[in-house]
Amino acid sequence: MFGRITQGAPRGLIAGGLTCLLAVALPVPAEAAIQRGTVYGTGGLGGAPGEVRAPEGIGVDPISGRIVLADYSKSRISIFEPDGGFVLAFGKDVVPGGGTGPEVCTTSCKAGVDGSEAGELNSPYEAEFSPSGKEIFVGEGSNGRVSVFSDEGIFLRAFGADVIPGGGTGPEICTTTTTCKAGAYDGKGGSFAQVWPLTFGPDGLVYVADSSAHRISVHQPNGTWLRTFGKDVDAGGGSVFEVCSVSADCKVGVGDGSAGSLASPQGLDFDPAGRLWVNASNTNQVQIIGTAPLAPVAALGKDVVPGGATGFESCNDPCQAAPPGSGPGELKNPNGLGVSADGTAYAADPGNQRVNAYRGDLSFAFAIGADVVPGGGVGFETCTTICKAGLPNELTGFDYPYAVAVDCRGVVYVSSDIGNFVPARAHGEPGLQPGPCTLSAKVLRRNKRRGSANLAATVPYASDLTLTGKNIRKSSAEHSGLEGAEKLAIKPKGKLAKRLRRKGKAKVRVTVTMKPTDGNVAQTTKTKLKLKQKQKRRRRSAA
Repeated sequence: MFGRITQGAPRGLIAGGLTCLLAVALPVPAEAAIQRGTVYGTGGLGGAPGEVRAPEGIGVDPISGRIVLADYSKSRISIFEPDGGFVLAFGKDVVPGGGTGPEVCTTSCKAGVDGSEAGELNSPYEAEFSPSGKEIFVGEGSNGRVSVFSDEGIFLRAFGADVIPGGGTGPEICTTTTTCKAGAYDGKGGSFAQVWPLTFGPDGLVYVADSSAHRISVHQPNGTWLRTFGKDVDAGGGSVFEVCSVSADCKVGVGDGSAGSLASPQGLDFDPAGRLWVNASNTNQVQIIGTAPLAPVAALGKDVVPGGATGFESCNDPCQAAPPGSGPGELKNPNGLGVSADGTAYAADPGNQRVNAYRGDLSFAFAIGADVVPGGGVGFETCTTICKAGLPNELTGFDYPYAVAVDCRGVVYVSSDIGNFVPARAHGEPGLQPGPCTLSAKVLRRNKRRGSANLAATVPYASDLTLTGKNIRKSSAEHSGLEGAEKLAIKPKGKLAKRLRRKGKAKVRVTVTMKPTDGNVAQTTKTKLKLKQKQKRRRRSAA
């Protein structure tokens, strides 16, 4: 994702420096100490295992915590462990001395080769794990399609317009049982001019941004096209935000900065409230779209309210394009975007060499980067009320940050275009580490008088929790914010309650189900525990 680049310009002609990945543990208050953290990938022009040069997209496996990045320069996808260790890479001809088609390398790798057949990649701008972590969705800019692989790099399917040789001209899905080709773009629904970011919604659907067409397409996980939305995307509609559900009726959207317009969308993610945040790069805005139903909610940026002030603002309707700015909350060609489980949205601001953070109430929270505080130092800083553009800094800051992802703990991953091949490093709160984000439950306390118990459920996402089991009273809870614990009460009833009163103890199996509200994967965990109930002493009758 690179907002300051002219649309369609080849990546290699724009920036020749190293692009590496940062993991930033956030959010952090202004006074918090900032430390470097995990590094993902090493620099280099070759193709050794773990080398990266231009990771345009970042994804986090919500279960294992693994990191995937789309390396535009090397035409391949690389996967890393949470601690930064290299796992594998896949693409066309990535194994030295191997074949000429799709391959997976682990111990010996080389840069991939552009290709358009099944499993081959051309201009991979985005890579995202599915909510289950079992699949990886790759947005291919030059192939005009989305390709889907297993978490081990095996090709499964691709979707776009006319991706099956000899097929039709509308939305299609090619699989391992067919051959594939690059998608064709005709402006109709399901066709892609330039696939950029993609994300999964709380409805389980895939939202794919088309940067050149100023719109977003919605697909089922199998690739079936459902609808497209943006400003003026329906040929028979008006000049407002629209949803097009008939492929032949769809057209290129308008990105003029008004409410709901998506001017070169280059970053998108859902917040816990189910709203879609979109970085509109060409209009220096963040657009927020409601999804139940699909409709514009607000836009953020400098002077977005017509006739308003000249600083950072949020607008509903009307809205206008924002001029580039470097003050608090202002943007200059924003790129990648990720939203934390507490509702904080992080927008890559490469024109200002920093990352901006916004709260769920649409207010500016802080910005991070090297020397972003006026009159401050030259190292990594956090600004809140007074900010300026940061300085490119290979060791402590960002040099053209453009892709962002956030995991359940609030660890924020940022890729940066670093010059001189200096590895990128992470910055963040001490002690906050990347890792798996899984639901767990254990006994917190037993009440022997009542025969009940409390479970402590560790919850990684904003979710609705449900407790079920045989002969227990059902319990539910709502968890919001970052990873934390919830108390769930187990209260026996029916036969279980009778057994406890009669014998003083009983075993029960319970299931905790977590249904996320922000597009992450649903999880369940089962546990077996003993309930105890102190029995009443029977009075002896007098002789």
